[in-house]
Amino acid sequence: MNGLSELKPDTTQEKIQAENSSRNAQSREPSPNRGASVPDYVAIGPESESQTSWRSANKIDPSKQIRIVKLSHMRYQHPDLQVITTFLRDFGMHVVKRTETQRWYRGYGPDQYVYYAQQGLRKFLGGTFEVESYQELEKAIKIPEAKCISNGIEEMEDAPGGGYIASILDPEGFPVNFVWGQAPAEPRQMPEKLVFNDESTKPRVRKFQRFEPGPAAVHKLGHFGLCVQDFDRQMSFYTRNFNFVPSDLLYVPLPSSSKGDPARKTVAMFAHIDRGQDLVDHHTIFLTTLTPGGKPHVHHCSFEVHDFDTQALGHQWLAQKQYKSVWGVGRHILGSQIFDYWWNPDDFMVEHYADGDLVNEETPLGVLIAQIDTPARSYLSKMPAWTHLIRFVAQEDDQTHLGQLVDTSRDVGLDTFDDKPVKAYQIVGNIFDSEVTKNVLTVRYLLSPVERETCNYIRCLGLNYKDHAEEASLALPKAPILFTKPRSALIGPYPAAVNIPKCAQDGTSDYEAELCVVIGKTGRDISEEDALHYVLGYTASNDVSARNLQFATSQWSFSKGLDSSCPIGPVLVSTSVIPDPQTLSIKALYNSKTVQDGHTSDMIFNIRKQISYLSQGTTLEAGTIFLTGTPAGIGFFHKPAVVLEDGGDIRVHIEKIGTLINKVRYE
Repeated sequence: MNGLSELKPDTTQEKIQAENSSRNAQSREPSPNRGASVPDYVAIGPESESQTSWRSANKIDPSKQIRIVKLSHMRYQHPDLQVITTFLRDFGMHVVKRTETQRWYRGYGPDQYVYYAQQGLRKFLGGTFEVESYQELEKAIKIPEAKCISNGIEEMEDAPGGGYIASILDPEGFPVNFVWGQAPAEPRQMPEKLVFNDESTKPRVRKFQRFEPGPAAVHKLGHFGLCVQDFDRQMSFYTRNFNFVPSDLLYVPLPSSSKGDPARKTVAMFAHIDRGQDLVDHHTIFLTTLTPGGKPHVHHCSFEVHDFDTQALGHQWLAQKQYKSVWGVGRHILGSQIFDYWWNPDDFMVEHYADGDLVNEETPLGVLIAQIDTPARSYLSKMPAWTHLIRFVAQEDDQTHLGQLVDTSRDVGLDTFDDKPVKAYQIVGNIFDSEVTKNVLTVRYLLSPVERETCNYIRCLGLNYKDHAEEASLALPKAPILFTKPRSALIGPYPAAVNIPKCAQDGTSDYEAELCVVIGKTGRDISEEDALHYVLGYTASNDVSARNLQFATSQWSFSKGLDSSCPIGPVLVSTSVIPDPQTLSIKALYNSKTVQDGHTSDMIFNIRKQISYLSQGTTLEAGTIFLTGTPAGIGFFHKPAVVLEDGGDIRVHIEKIGTLINKVRYE
């Protein structure tokens, strides 16, 4: 083995590691400026290519594309036009024209209107692009992969500025609209450009900054995004038929090919309108891949405001009006814009943004790995840059560290148990706010990927697999069955041992292999559709249970919450690696014999439903851990029963995560 038998695992060892972690927490030297404006080719990084080479590789012929000039306006259907009008006024638009069943809303920019609403059931009616000519409208309604949903090309007699419109459905049924021939809008007053004093240059002299509360006036529509099922097909549709070019492509790694070459799948695209040398917004449309089974939907639409002060005042105004903020204010990585997302009364997401990037045909196309919420880095909660996070004691300094596995194809639980060398890039920060460095450390032994001080709540589901309910001869529950554990139950992989106290040494101690979910973002009243956006990562867990204590009462928290009885690990895997948690095999092995063999697709309440249900009226804080239920095969139902004995070897193996190994220790 690995020569660590002399160590005292469980709570004593965890306390030692916690003290070391606190004493040796990584710090950062103060810096006058932790950000800077850098050239596009520097910011994008080494993995990039020219737009010309990308077009050539994908056999795209620009001469056959429909030529788009700009994004004009969004179109939605709302049940109550007065309610949406009130919101959009608070959001920074004003009504430029109204009829009994229609509204047009304008900003202060050059467009006749930036938002169109019509009376009816809640519905997304598509983004609308201005094209170069009437002939482009004729080409749009003849696209082979699309379906024309208008009566050909229609004149917009009621719309401000007039013009003509054509509407189609893309391959997944999203409406796409095209307009031409609108009369120019009357110019409106532009806001004053603020002058700022920094530490060395102070042009604002005897002029004081004073602001009045109110909505953040919208300038123009900037972009919108779609969540799609068949990403490759949708990306091909938009980049072949229209003059869209990716500014950035995001991918997830796949298992290596038979030749050993790394494989990857593109899962998101941020695309701009190709206008040659003319500078345009970093992205006008983005596409992102849904998890399997997800329903295609519009993600959000985004409107430009003047500056950050305007944005902050707008945020304050919307908050005072008690609208629902999505994330708070932050700055995106891709596009660089400062963002502020809100839900409108009909649960469509809309964004204010300021200070976005500009690109043209000379800007390289960036290619980067998709992390959890890679496009967004919030000032309030920066998203992780890791994919396989471990917490460990390093051989080099005998101190506790966080790390990103160097070789993510290995089963780190098996390797450390077998005393094989494991390397990790040192992570600076914590599991929520971190940077992966180039410093490589060697693992001496693993700890729980989430330490007790970080975990604020352990929530567990009982009877959540169909085959487990069947083996117990119990009806399927109509709602999730919840119990909790104290943080003192939490331990990590070997050499930490599952502790069986004297009160449970009665021949009924049992194992339960479970997928563990770690919440990465605080939320409340979370929808099923958005639930996985709140997940930081996944790991394996063992819901060790004292059955006699469990069956003595209807409350399970005591019998399943004994000290050092809840191991998790060996690695926390990000949602970019596991985009769909319902696709994982899960097993338990006791003394080398498989005793549980299930699949997360057999859950009665899937992860989305669990997060949504347990957040209704209840705040889920970042750091909350979910144990999500166990499949059939628990020891109690084996004939004869399988019992965790002193010195036994219990393992939980989950696909894409690895093997959680613990020895059993009787007090």
